[in-house]
Amino acid sequence: MQNRSNLSTYSGKKPFTVKIASWSARHRWIVFGLWFVFIIGLMVGSSFVPQSATDRDVYAGLDFETAKASKVLKDNGGEANPNQKFFLIVSNPNLKATDPAFQETVGKMVEELNTYNVTQDGQSKPLFSQLLNPYQVPPQAGLISEDGTTVRIYGQIPSESNWQKMKEKIEPFAPKIKELKGHYPEYKVLASNVTLDYLEANADAQESLNHSLLITLIPTFVILLVVFGAFVASIVPLILALTAIIGAIGILTAYSRFFGDKDISTAMTLMVLMGLAVAVDYSLFVISRYRSERRKGRDKLDAIEVACGTAGRAVFFSGLLVAISISGLFILGSLFVPMALGVIAVVLMAVLGSMTFLPAMLAILGKGINWGRIPYFGREREEGKGVWSAIVHAVMRRPVVTTLVAVSLLVGLASPLLHIRLGITQSDSDKLESQQAAKVMNEKWPQGTSLTMLVVITKADQPETQAAMKQFEAAALQVPNINGPVEIIPSKDGKVAVMTFLQAGSWNDQKNQDAVTKIRKEVIPANLKTVNGVEAYVMGMSAEVIDESKFFMNPTVWVFVLGLSFLVLLLVFRSLVIGVKAIILNLLSTCAAYGIVILVFQDGWLGVKPTGVMEVWLPVFIFAIVFGLSMDYHMFILTRIKELRDKGYDSNQAVAEGISITSGTITGAAAIMVVVFGDFFIGLDDPSVRQLGLGLAVAVFLDATIVRSMLLPAVMRLMGEFNWWMPAFLNWLPTITIESEVEELPAVSVVEEAEKEMAVA
Repeated sequence: MQNRSNLSTYSGKKPFTVKIASWSARHRWIVFGLWFVFIIGLMVGSSFVPQSATDRDVYAGLDFETAKASKVLKDNGGEANPNQKFFLIVSNPNLKATDPAFQETVGKMVEELNTYNVTQDGQSKPLFSQLLNPYQVPPQAGLISEDGTTVRIYGQIPSESNWQKMKEKIEPFAPKIKELKGHYPEYKVLASNVTLDYLEANADAQESLNHSLLITLIPTFVILLVVFGAFVASIVPLILALTAIIGAIGILTAYSRFFGDKDISTAMTLMVLMGLAVAVDYSLFVISRYRSERRKGRDKLDAIEVACGTAGRAVFFSGLLVAISISGLFILGSLFVPMALGVIAVVLMAVLGSMTFLPAMLAILGKGINWGRIPYFGREREEGKGVWSAIVHAVMRRPVVTTLVAVSLLVGLASPLLHIRLGITQSDSDKLESQQAAKVMNEKWPQGTSLTMLVVITKADQPETQAAMKQFEAAALQVPNINGPVEIIPSKDGKVAVMTFLQAGSWNDQKNQDAVTKIRKEVIPANLKTVNGVEAYVMGMSAEVIDESKFFMNPTVWVFVLGLSFLVLLLVFRSLVIGVKAIILNLLSTCAAYGIVILVFQDGWLGVKPTGVMEVWLPVFIFAIVFGLSMDYHMFILTRIKELRDKGYDSNQAVAEGISITSGTITGAAAIMVVVFGDFFIGLDDPSVRQLGLGLAVAVFLDATIVRSMLLPAVMRLMGEFNWWMPAFLNWLPTITIESEVEELPAVSVVEEAEKEMAVA
């Protein structure tokens, strides 16, 4: 065994990350136990966080028209009639709605619904404040379909002050409604209510997520077996990933309870997806370097210190960069808070675990990390050899051709961006009752039933405003795709009114968005704003798509992430060229990922049922995540290249060897991410999460193959020593050192081979 002091040399003090890792390794059992106490504490402790009395305002601090309308309503006490609508849709394949037997059955259903009571403040009250029998109201109410085959029992349920109370109020009646359906097996009965629909969708999403996660763990474990060639080394990353996810779930749950944010299902799904991917990746980098150092003859603690001072430091800065990139989404306001917070939480948990729990595990296992060797894959392999090494050296012999081919391919994949359409997607799974109900209502009541356009009007208590509202109503109903009946709901103080109109079809339909635009730009100015001081704002789902499509393309986040990425690379690698080149390469892979998502989901390629739109928040979210993850690989590769260059290699030698040595690990890490993200594309129903999974899988695949292993070495070969150019006027900038350990030079044979390859080129 070689002497540790001869192998590990630091200039100045050890970085704090290395100190933490070394301390964790020396106090392995204490850290091992504290990690699980910490994780369990986060999970259990979240249940003790007090539940907020009000729901979080998702539009707080936002400036588009839908947000302004919401603020006007909130400032004036909200609507005076804040009831949730309830529909029970009834049909019979053998009977018409006019048949006496059909009418009698519907009457019995109404009677049974009227027996539903809820206990509040010690008193039993009816669940429904209003319940209409379709045969006892005028035909203008529209509760009987025009073809006479289907009827709707319409009810109103008084809303509560927050989501939790509304959930507790309605959730117990889901099984009762199921029981009601069982009393009439010959009838098709569908229930629709916003709370019931959400509970159903959330339960389905959770079931799909659990199922998908279990399935994802298997191929992830298989890839780790191939990369490490050992059973134990493949288990450790999964333990870190699962514990990081559990801890982050505790953080997100605590946030949800304290701030009253009910809609965290998408955030939870995204958090699990990201947690499994990054935690396994970070473990893979550190464990690979640790095993490499052990093969060189270092003792256990020395190898841990070196691994955590090189790969571990790269992980720390990469994870920090991912978290900061995602935090740029907070610039957009409150809409992204749950999703951004969930990703940041799980990434930081993975980084923390890589600095503490992982060194402790390596110290506990020692050589045991190699237990359970797998035949063929578990054999010792020389670093910097293999298929990717051959590809890198071939690419560097033909850099011009490689660059032209790779750039052309990525630009071609990105070309569908020219016809992108943004929108808000929802699950169209036929197994969800809410979707079955929506389809039946759109088919039987084509004038519209649940898609509403709302116009919020101020000074509604003044006579001149009320006269103008009548004129506005008549004019609005002349606009295509704006239908009645019109309902006017005053605020509690009467100073604001909400006029509701119906729209048919989907909020993503261009005709509905055109109608909203016409109301905003022409009808409101001509009929309402003529009254002095009156303000009118349009909201509703069609309006929200318009507003959010513009809002999420706000350049602020894009500039923030690009600027931050460039600054970090500039400070770490002391090169203007590397920072600019990294941004261009990342943009190419990101835009190519957008193009694939558009082809598959918007255009319906690969047999996927088209959504017609890309989820409105997806471009900026993929952008922020991919840039963070790309920096992960970029730093891991460039750190190795810089280590070699600092030891005397010329630029081409350092590039060839650095990429050859890291490509195997990068490929394994990317394969894991592609599997994790790809499973969310294949295994889940939520189209927004499926789009995100596909986009991230494609971006990571292209980044690890076309960009990092082909385009990067080709471009760096063309630029040569210019890769490291730094203008003199920027020399005052501080330097961030990622690698902290000065290694010995690689074996002479490896160096000679690199020099030989460069000479041939």
